[in-house]
Amino acid sequence: AFAEIISECDPVSIHGYTSAQGSIEVRTAIANNIKRRFGFDARPDSLYMTCGAAAALCCSFRALADDNGDSEIIAIAPFFPEYRVFVEKAGAVLKVVECLPDTFQIDFQALSKAITSRTKAVILNSPNNPSGVVYTAETLKALAAVLTKKSEEFGHPIYIVSDEPYRELTYGGVQT
Repeated sequence: AFAEIISECDPVSIHGYTSAQGSIEVRTAIANNIKRRFGFDARPDSLYMTCGAAAALCCSFRALADDNGDSEIIAIAPFFPEYRVFVEKAGAVLKVVECLPDTFQIDFQALSKAITSRTKAVILNSPNNPSGVVYTAETLKALAAVLTKKSEEFGHPIYIVSDEPYRELTYGGVQT
């Protein structure tokens, strides 16, 4: 395969760079996959390809952080420890909200108290690293309601940064 590529393909294509957003062919294939699997009208121009989740998270947090350094991003504990590094390097403050101890679901009373006018996003990690918990449909609907209400209260959107590296895992026939 390597010999065929070297002898038959354009050297610039082999050794060159794609656009910063990623090749249109890859983004189109991913958008079509999202449409087919989830019924969501994903568009190639809404996708941005990175080399790994860490780069995508860092880009997302930097895009959300204000230059004045008072932006807040919320993580639900327990959480992947690198979130703190990524958020702080982006110039934001990581606020931690403890989960409900018996179920590891989101404690919405604590989350509502933690959200301020400086809150830019809530990190959603499901299945969660390290607990393994999968957020229920009820939890996700309640999160949407809280963020909609708080976004209206503060006059700006509060985003969900969804980190889903384990979403394709299945256990006992249940797909997450």
